[in-house]
Amino acid sequence: MNLRWSTPIRLKDFERAPRENGLFQVGLLRVQMFDPKYIGRAIGAERTIRQRLGILFAGQGVSQITVASRDNLFCRWFVTEDLEGAGGDLLKRYGIGILQQFVWNTKKDGID
Repeated sequence: MNLRWSTPIRLKDFERAPRENGLFQVGLLRVQMFDPKYIGRAIGAERTIRQRLGILFAGQGVSQITVASRDNLFCRWFVTEDLEGAGGDLLKRYGIGILQQFVWNTKKDGID
């Protein structure tokens, strides 16, 4: 699978994200390399990538993303309608939880 992620932007600039379905990641930028800590998906007209990132910026949904930390966080996205295939492949490849790629995801929230 050849995913084409956007260039990372600051989470506080979430309004630049598309109003489309897809996957998104939130994480840190370390020496010009994006280090994703959370993966999510945006499904349907009422839950676009922009809306989901806005919710996270407001400090809702993921306990590790707080109002105090959000100015240091970055995000990127991948627009797709194949959310089950693309999202599932990413989780199988990198895993979620402690000692895995997406340490801010829990088994309960999966990639929602």
